[in-house]
Amino acid sequence: MAFHNLVDFGLTHEQSHNSMKKIINLLDKITHFTGTTVAWLTLVMTLAVSLVVITRLFSIELIKLNEFVTYMHAAVFMMAIAWTLQRDGHVRVDIFYRQYSETTRAWINILGTLLFTLPVVIFIGVGSWDFVFESWRINESSSDSGGLALVFVLKSLIPLMALSVALQSLAMIARTLIFLMTVNTDQHSQPDLQQEPQNVN
Repeated sequence: MAFHNLVDFGLTHEQSHNSMKKIINLLDKITHFTGTTVAWLTLVMTLAVSLVVITRLFSIELIKLNEFVTYMHAAVFMMAIAWTLQRDGHVRVDIFYRQYSETTRAWINILGTLLFTLPVVIFIGVGSWDFVFESWRINESSSDSGGLALVFVLKSLIPLMALSVALQSLAMIARTLIFLMTVNTDQHSQPDLQQEPQNVN
């Protein structure tokens, strides 16, 4: 009976891991798609800026296109933060980090995410809510004549950035926890090779 319960527990434990991995993979795919999509905006920005510069030589002002460059610039930086986090591309001061074991680094990543990353993005997301809501309420547009009437969309990138980073942070925590549980399970399942054999005589 006890063995049967252990088997049931093992299957449930494995099923929970699989469910968690599916959620992690989904979040990773969303982050990857968002990051790679906005990355292409850098090419569009280059072409747009070139066109703006050329038209200015002929005293032609493309105000909407010029502001659209600003919108794309903001989108690249704000919506690619989570993707950069996923790829571990942010600047890391790792004077001591590299010297630690993989398990220790995993715990550092979890604690760093819980104590720094998540509180910051939650503060940004919650703090920007009224600011963005008011912009949507008044249908805020550009202060320049002939500019884009989409300032409320631009400001919406702030909470969207916070949400994307928060979701990716949770995915990273979950993935690291699975790694730690797997390492712990492997350590307990390995026999003690250093233990002296008992005399059975």
